[in-house]
Amino acid sequence: MKAELIDVSECKKNLEIEIPHEAVDAEITHIAQEFARKARVPGFRPGKAPIGVVKNRYRDEILSEMMQHLLPKYFGAAVEDRKLDIVDTPHFEGIDYNAGQPLKFKAIFEVYPQLNISNYIGIPVQETSTEVQESEVEASLKKLQEDMAEHIDPESAICIYRIVQEALNNIAKHAQASTCRVLLRGLPRSVEVVIEDNGMGFQAEPWDSNGSTTGVGLKGIRERVNSLQGTFRLETGPGRGTRIWIELPRRESGATVRVSSVSVQVPSEILPVEKVK
Repeated sequence: MKAELIDVSECKKNLEIEIPHEAVDAEITHIAQEFARKARVPGFRPGKAPIGVVKNRYRDEILSEMMQHLLPKYFGAAVEDRKLDIVDTPHFEGIDYNAGQPLKFKAIFEVYPQLNISNYIGIPVQETSTEVQESEVEASLKKLQEDMAEHIDPESAICIYRIVQEALNNIAKHAQASTCRVLLRGLPRSVEVVIEDNGMGFQAEPWDSNGSTTGVGLKGIRERVNSLQGTFRLETGPGRGTRIWIELPRRESGATVRVSSVSVQVPSEILPVEKVK
């Protein structure tokens, strides 16, 4: 990695960083392999498309995810090497990348000023409370969700809500789990939903030609996913917990609703058991 620090002012700094193409190529390959596990490519069975085909078909998504990972990572390494005390997250600009070439970008950020304070020993101070109110935490979480919210069509939003509701209902009634996690993430061409728990798991049975299974709840989830031309995958086994992975394609719609990318982990005993309509 090459990194040049530019002092714009006492507090404002720029870092011009160059990431070696070997590191970029390795990250792209890693992301493409993850895409290949779940990609639905015409002419290939799900998860069986060659890496080269996946790289071409999902080029924009792979490059976007690669930059989201590598830019903060290499910026953090450059900051740590120089022992910089930064104020807030950086702004990245001037991103320059071509296949087989290093990835170059500029990070703009601020650092705390160097203060030389004297004659402060013996000055009386009054200690103030640093207790954080629950309302402040809720407000901060709500702001984060609003900042990360995206627009999807109402039918997909309702489908996601019902899927998560059904999955949590199953966990509360059958999994004997101590915790579960729900992940909702917006991707450029789809919305990803993951529901997983650390419960007892079960021996999964293959889907028959009609897409039916002995689990009524799982059958309902799969039917909802199929109705929107989505992808469904179940990972479980006795003593291994259960992981449901779902990907729904984004749909063109005049009306949209806002959803937030969020990951939540909660104790399973607080999950409500409700009838899913």
